[in-house]
Amino acid sequence: MNMKKQNKLLILIGFLLIVITSIQIPVHAVSNQAVNDYDLTLYSVDNGIPTGEANAVLQTSDGYIWIGGYGGLQRYDGVEFSLISGEQSGLTSFSIRSLWESKDGVLWVGSNDQGPFYLDGQKFVRVSGTEDTAFQSVRCFAQGVGDEIWMGTSEGIAILKDGKVHPWSLNQFGKQNCVTYALSNGEDGLIWGINSNGILLGIHPYSHELLYCYEPGELWSTECHPLTMTPLSDGSIAIGMKEKGVYLIQNPSSGKPKCKKIDTQNLYAIRNIFQSANGDIWCCGDQGLGIIDKTGNHFTDLSNYPYTNHLVCIEQDYEKGIWAASSRHGVLHLTRSKIGWLPLPNHTDAVTYTIEQDKAHTYLATEAGLMVLDKNWNPIDNEAVRRLGHTPLRHIAIDQKGQIWLSGYYEGLYIYCPKDDSLRKIDVNNSRVRMVLPLADGTIAVAHYGGLFILKDGKIVQSYEQKLILCLEELSNGTLLCGTDGNGIYSLKDGVFEPYANVSSGLTSGVILRIASDQKKPRQDLGFLWL
Repeated sequence: MNMKKQNKLLILIGFLLIVITSIQIPVHAVSNQAVNDYDLTLYSVDNGIPTGEANAVLQTSDGYIWIGGYGGLQRYDGVEFSLISGEQSGLTSFSIRSLWESKDGVLWVGSNDQGPFYLDGQKFVRVSGTEDTAFQSVRCFAQGVGDEIWMGTSEGIAILKDGKVHPWSLNQFGKQNCVTYALSNGEDGLIWGINSNGILLGIHPYSHELLYCYEPGELWSTECHPLTMTPLSDGSIAIGMKEKGVYLIQNPSSGKPKCKKIDTQNLYAIRNIFQSANGDIWCCGDQGLGIIDKTGNHFTDLSNYPYTNHLVCIEQDYEKGIWAASSRHGVLHLTRSKIGWLPLPNHTDAVTYTIEQDKAHTYLATEAGLMVLDKNWNPIDNEAVRRLGHTPLRHIAIDQKGQIWLSGYYEGLYIYCPKDDSLRKIDVNNSRVRMVLPLADGTIAVAHYGGLFILKDGKIVQSYEQKLILCLEELSNGTLLCGTDGNGIYSLKDGVFEPYANVSSGLTSGVILRIASDQKKPRQDLGFLWL
């Protein structure tokens, strides 16, 4: 190979380096096919947060993940954790119980010992009037009218307005103040809450009147003890129990609500519930994690997976990842796995060599034959699948006309036309076809055991002898590169078939299994070449 050709192309051999910086455990869906596999990352004293526990987790609209616990408030920017609590930040409490973002984008922090704080620019401000011990342990927040913020505490409810705490007592309605576990805004415009006396509260945000007060025995048995609640997008309210089960309260503001119980299997002592972007209801508690589908008819129990116990808070980020705070382990981050498993009937142990897609189907070339899948990943039957049976296939290519070229390593070359569901065999004088590549000029390059064929209209127009060719790639200037089984790379340009690169010119091996050009990182007009 001359120096001009050497200067035309930079040949790079790439190695993939995977760096694991946290504990990653694959979490698989148990019984609900709508739940994809997840990867689980645990953040604890070993890789981020200062203690092995957390009480609250929240992603704010600026993208930060905030984690509150008995070691203070942590902020995660996607790379590292930063401790925020301390005199310099204005957040003087290191005991954080709850986190919430108001409609104006302000972060609110409920401490366990100093009441509520809010973030004003770069500094936290403590709300006045929290010296009253009744409002020092803050469990939850909800949005009020205007700049009003509703707050649930260990001894009742208060309204935050004009930078001060204004008590809102249940005594005025003939009820006893107690621990407020959860407050949240319903789709009906009301503020809903649940307290330690097992009462579901419906409060008018303008008049501050208690409109609804469902006591134990009205909607669920007096033997059940609610621990959390959250309004859902359909107007109903999901309530998590100390015992097993989630209750869906339908039409709660109608005065005649209906109650539906969902069995949560091994999950009990449900501490937090949230509804994801796709409508599924996630539940977490002392004994695990689970998902109720958006229909409310199916529960998937994830309680057997690592670190999913003693969960007290659960949240979804903008990338649809799941964050869960554990009072024993730290913070869990569940993300959709980048690698999934697609079970193929009768192909369990078959090697898959090539995958190609057109607008309607996915085609897989395997050593046990052709597989064709629809858009929902269901196997389908067509003429090619039926006729080829278990014929081993090495490669699939789709040409400019939408025809499917199938390389049978022992059975020759076939072409399948999806338009009329027809299959025909192409005579290429060699049954051991390795790969087909449709070229820019409309011809077809065929790599086989004895060299290279160029086809036009299904007929051989050029033939080049060479040791087994394993792969093909066409460059932007029309040069066809051929990776061989021991002789390096050959090139075909303007009818000239000649050596292009080999061990003597810098390759570390003469066996080239795959060639791919990378136009995203241009070098002159040809780009990089990956081998």
